[in-house]
Amino acid sequence: MSYKITKICCYTGYITQAVAINFAPLLFVTFQNTFNISYALIGTLVLINFLVQLGTDIISVFFLDKIGFRVSAVLSQIFAATGLMLLSVLPYILPNAFLGICIATTIYSVGAGLIEVVINPIMASIPSGGKGLVFLHSFYCWGQLFVVLLTTLALKVFGASSWVYISPIWGLIPLINGIIFLKAPIAPPESEGKTENGVGLLKNSLFICLAVLMVCAGASELAMGQWASIFAQNALGIDKLTGDLLGPCLFAFFMGIGRTVFGIKGDNLNYKKHMIICGVLCIFCYVAAALSKNPYIALLGCAFCGYAVSILWPGTVDLASRIFPNGSGAMYSMIAIFGDVGCSIGPFLTGIIASLKIFGSNALRAGLLLNIIYPLVYILIIVKKRGIYKEKKELS
Repeated sequence: MSYKITKICCYTGYITQAVAINFAPLLFVTFQNTFNISYALIGTLVLINFLVQLGTDIISVFFLDKIGFRVSAVLSQIFAATGLMLLSVLPYILPNAFLGICIATTIYSVGAGLIEVVINPIMASIPSGGKGLVFLHSFYCWGQLFVVLLTTLALKVFGASSWVYISPIWGLIPLINGIIFLKAPIAPPESEGKTENGVGLLKNSLFICLAVLMVCAGASELAMGQWASIFAQNALGIDKLTGDLLGPCLFAFFMGIGRTVFGIKGDNLNYKKHMIICGVLCIFCYVAAALSKNPYIALLGCAFCGYAVSILWPGTVDLASRIFPNGSGAMYSMIAIFGDVGCSIGPFLTGIIASLKIFGSNALRAGLLLNIIYPLVYILIIVKKRGIYKEKKELS
């Protein structure tokens, strides 16, 4: 049986997740100017996004294997499409605009959370599909790149107010993908051997290490990904078009390059060495972005951070699939839970620090600098927990 259509749906699913996560941050300045939303509330929007994804991940531990991958996949696309379409409507019809944005964010965040937990096991269950998990995640990056590029150009050409039309247009992607998912062939998950349940995984020291790695990976990636646009505009004083093209666009481009290359040649690369190098590069990128007085050097720090974080999240997921090949949907849900914890913590704490008056005009820079702690912890675990790499070698 050919699973070509299924793979395309999976790739499109990650493009949808990129839209759900990265579209709203491009509008943060617009939200500030139009609805008078503060930095703290902006940080709260990011927190809501990933707390809802986290809640979806937790609930999916109990229902994913029961209702099946197909139903979950279709639901993920429906929620994403509905939320994106309501984003342009609710702020204007509800008495409180921020509440409207929060409701729409909650809806499409449910879809984004389901995408993370269901697309990975669907892809892993496809014959010869397991080795494509890192490559699969590259489509998130290309999705992010096109979301930033096309949205930024559209806003430049048609004006800031045109976001109310752009949002539902992006919502058409998951709507169509959900319809295709209804008929796409889905391979049954492997059932050989003992299936790892949630309790058993939490008692495993290797899984605990993987969980912490996911927290650090999510925080390292999303803190920069979510704040690069507003950082370029408000902290560096660069116009939106230039800032988005040299910040978030290049961030997504380099992250996509890293994941594509590693996805294709991952088994031939020194896994441990590559992840340590990326962790170190991530630290340097955050330092350059936060401390450089030259705005373009700071933007290059934002951009190259994309390559630095490229392998951290999907590499850890791929590693988990090898160490726990019988983890089923519950294992992927739990991995996503810890990743979304990091996605919540990183951007939220950045927003909190950026709102503190004690840092003055450098508050947003201070918020970004805080994030060096995550790749640092990631590196320490990689160096100390050697058993992870022994397991991967044995299972490869």
